[in-house]
Amino acid sequence: MRDILRSLTLILLLLTGTKLASAEKIHVACASNFSKTAKLLAASFEKKFPHKVVLSFGSSGKLYSQITNGAPFDVFLSADIRRVKLLEENGYAVKGSRFTYAYGQLALWRPGGLGKGTTADLIKKKVSHFSIANPKLAPYGRASVEVLKKMGEWERLSGSVVMAENISQAYAFISSGNAQMGLVGLSFLKGNQSVNSSHFSTIPTEWYSPIEQQAAPVSEKKAGIDFLNYLKGPESRRVIQNAGYQIPSVQVDKL
Repeated sequence: MRDILRSLTLILLLLTGTKLASAEKIHVACASNFSKTAKLLAASFEKKFPHKVVLSFGSSGKLYSQITNGAPFDVFLSADIRRVKLLEENGYAVKGSRFTYAYGQLALWRPGGLGKGTTADLIKKKVSHFSIANPKLAPYGRASVEVLKKMGEWERLSGSVVMAENISQAYAFISSGNAQMGLVGLSFLKGNQSVNSSHFSTIPTEWYSPIEQQAAPVSEKKAGIDFLNYLKGPESRRVIQNAGYQIPSVQVDKL
């Protein structure tokens, strides 16, 4: 009996040791618009894999700069294509590995209520402070400028724009009252219990260039590849769509 117990204990130790040995930390550079969704996906991933996901958030431009300056990230979840493509072209990302994981959507938000009228009418309302993300750093910022120019409101509003470093900060400016209204990611508002659904309006996607968000591994760590493959799966796609994003029509093959 003792021999059987010893054998079972040894097997258990070997199995546990193997699991611990294969567990790794995955350092993910994630665009700020995707922060809430990334936390959900990371928590779900950690239940299925032994790895630990460490998330760092910021504008795509700043995260790109950090990666090219040697920051030890394993995965980059960008809010655009351009920066992931540049990383791939310059040897910072694994060649042929980048893929689209989501399409961002913009929404007009005014916490006190938008009032009546079409979305175009609402954008034309007079406000003293209107917040958007910085178009030089954030893809959502570039899309916001496109929307305002299409509506013929960019010149009128440019003097009253509260420029945020990223879309997360634009949300914070409006939420705190430092801006009365602004353009933010739909993902910040959809399903948010603190936000009244009548206080925001989704911007038609034809009003701005697609906010195609791409991801790529920026190290050869196996755990990072596991996380990206999980991001491509049906469970993750449902989470992303429910969070207020559009998803690619075709599921991408595993890396």
